[in-house]
Amino acid sequence: MRLRKSLLKGAAISLVIAVSAMAAAADCPTPDSVERYVESSRDALVALNGALPADQYLDLENRYAAMIVMEWSYIGVHAIQDDDDALSKLTTCFRDQLCGADGSDAIDQQLSEVAQSSDLDPSTFWETLTDAPSDSMLEWAEIELGCREAPTPEELETESDLSLASEIDSQAIVEVEPTDAGEDIEVQVSLSETDLVSSEEAAEPPVSVPPLNRDPAELVQLATAFIAAGEIERAIPPLRDSCLYDIAQTQSSLACDTLLDIYEARTQYGNEEIATSSYLSFSEEICGAGYIKGCENMALYLRAANTDGAYERGVEFTARSCELGDAGACATLAQDHIEGRTEQPDLAFARATLERSCELGRLESCREVADLYVRGVGGEADNLRALEAVALACPTVGARSPDLCVSAADFVLINMKSSPQRAGRVRSFIKRACDIGHGVGCAWYAEDLELGIGGRADPEAAREARLSACEYGDQESCRTRS
Repeated sequence: MRLRKSLLKGAAISLVIAVSAMAAAADCPTPDSVERYVESSRDALVALNGALPADQYLDLENRYAAMIVMEWSYIGVHAIQDDDDALSKLTTCFRDQLCGADGSDAIDQQLSEVAQSSDLDPSTFWETLTDAPSDSMLEWAEIELGCREAPTPEELETESDLSLASEIDSQAIVEVEPTDAGEDIEVQVSLSETDLVSSEEAAEPPVSVPPLNRDPAELVQLATAFIAAGEIERAIPPLRDSCLYDIAQTQSSLACDTLLDIYEARTQYGNEEIATSSYLSFSEEICGAGYIKGCENMALYLRAANTDGAYERGVEFTARSCELGDAGACATLAQDHIEGRTEQPDLAFARATLERSCELGRLESCREVADLYVRGVGGEADNLRALEAVALACPTVGARSPDLCVSAADFVLINMKSSPQRAGRVRSFIKRACDIGHGVGCAWYAEDLELGIGGRADPEAAREARLSACEYGDQESCRTRS
C-alpha cells in the first residue's frame, strides 16, 4: 500500500526534524549554539505555517519563544536587539502574559504593562528589557525545551504554578486531525501512554519487524505528532514499522526518508560516531530489504571512507542499487570498471551495465554506450547498435536534453558514411535540439533548411529557426537573420 497522503510536506517535516534533533542533542542549547537553534526554529515556523493542526503549530511557536528566552539568558538583551522576529515574539509573550511572564514576577508585570501599550513598536521594546529574563520565564523555557522537569502538582503552591502545570500537561496530548474529511485516516491520534515506548526501546529498535497492526499512513501521522512535540525518539518505532512495510510496495517512502532525515540530523547535532552508526545500520537494513536510497547512502559513505576495503564495499552497494533499478548507479558501476576502480575491471560487464543504465532512462548513458560500441570497448565494434543507442539519447518523443541531441547529431556526422540517410538523421536530431531550446542546434537546423541538407529547402522555416537561435543566444544568427 502506498502512503496516500502526508500530514506534512517533505521539506517542512525535515525542518521540524532538524530543529527537534538539535534540541534533543543536549538537555538545553549551549551558549555557542543557541543562536543557530533560534534561527532553525524560526525557519521551521515559516515552513510549517498552514501545514500543521493549530495545537501542534502552537507547540512549535512555544519552542521558538523558549529558544529566544534561552538566547536572552545566555548572551544578554543585546543579542536580540536587531532581531525583529524575536522582539515581536517577546512583545506578544509579555502582552498576553505567556512564556512564563504570568505576572508572578514584578519586573515581568511592568514589562507586560509596557507591552500592552497600543502604540508600542516591537523594534524598540528591547530598550525596556532587563539584561536577563526573569526566573519564571527561564524556568518556563527550560521546561518547554525539556531540560527541566515540570513541577508535580504536589510541588505547586500558587495559582500561577498550577496554571503552568496545566499548560505543560496539555502538551502531553497532541491531537492529529484528519487531513481531509473522508480521506485517509479518519481517526484522531493521541500520544497516550499506550502509544509511548521507553527511551531504551526508542534508542534501539528491535531488528525483527513486528506485525503491522495499524495503517501505514496512521503510523506516519503518529510519528509526525511525536516529531512536532519534540519527542524524536518516540517517532522512530512507528516510522520504522511503516518504512519496512512500505518498502515491499514502493521505492518512494515518506516513512523511510523521514527516518533517514532523523538519523542524519543526529550526525550533525549529536554524538557523531554513534549517530553515523545508526544511520548506516538503518541504511544497510533497508538496502537489504530492497530500498534503493539505503544502498545509495551506504555506497556514498563507503566510497568516501579512508579505510581498507571501504571503497570496494561501496562498489558492492552501488551494484546493489543498479540491480534494484537505479540508472545512475548502473552508470557509476560501469565507470568503475572502465576506469579500473575495481579489483577486477571487466569492460564487457561495463558495456552491458551502461546499456542497462540507458534502458532504465539515463539518456547520457545511451550516448556513452554508443561510444563503447563504435570503438569496440567491451566487445566487438557494432555501428548499428551504436546508432540505435545514440538515437535513444535523443528520442523522437520526450527528448529532454538539447545538448544530447546536438551530440547525437555530431556522433552520426562523424561515424556514418556520407549519405542522404546520414544527412536526414542529423537534421532530425538538430531539429529536436532546436525544439527543446538550443541556440547552436537551431542555427545548425536553419542552415540545413536554407541549403536543403537532409531534406527539402524551406526558407520560411529557416527564418523561424534563425530567430529561435538568436533568442537562445546564438549571436551569429542574430547578425545573419535569414
